[in-house]
Amino acid sequence: MKIFISTVALGLLVISAKAQIFITQDNLGVSAPMPEKGTPEYIQGIYLYPDFVKGSVTMLDNKKIASADLIYDLSKDKIIFKGEDNKPYWFKDKVSEFQMADPKSGDQLIHLFKNGYPPIDRYSALNYYEVLAEGKVTLLKKEVRIVSETIPYGSSAPVKSVANAQLYYLYTNDTMTQIKKDKKSMGNLLKGNDFNLTKYISDNNLNIKNDEDLVKIINYYNSINK
Repeated sequence: MKIFISTVALGLLVISAKAQIFITQDNLGVSAPMPEKGTPEYIQGIYLYPDFVKGSVTMLDNKKIASADLIYDLSKDKIIFKGEDNKPYWFKDKVSEFQMADPKSGDQLIHLFKNGYPPIDRYSALNYYEVLAEGKVTLLKKEVRIVSETIPYGSSAPVKSVANAQLYYLYTNDTMTQIKKDKKSMGNLLKGNDFNLTKYISDNNLNIKNDEDLVKIINYYNSINK
């Protein structure tokens, strides 16, 4: 797989016409233990998408990899890339952000993930969040996968299960706040410039529990609170 240093603009994967640097897993990756589907070691449901998808990566030193095959292990909160030998690798250097094409949208929708936010709850600045909206108030989503192992009664073989959760945070003024997707919680946080959350939701027929509608609310709030 050829990977080139480049820039990412406007949420699109763009390959720059400037100097391109060839990278292989030999100088970029560390072998990642990733069991194949159908094997006893494989745990279904721990990845954002079950297969590798196209994406881009920005390293902590701001180097950009414009095109790579990526898979996001939510249980370890680690991004994995496919090497030119078709094997999985973790990045040697720290990744500050990455983008992944959504296969459900025919790769038309690009999801952006970043770290570097203040610690909150069990998460540090190294953990990644999906960035749903950015501005004076940034809306972040945290997909959680927790793997547990139990031994059923009468059996000696352990069984692994995966618990799913979705957490939402607002980042503003260098502060992280976990939110509930309800009018009361959001109304207490989104104040200023005569913003009336209940009226805006009613006028635009929005459902605050829907991610797309929640993004519209945050984007509108940011547009009148610059």
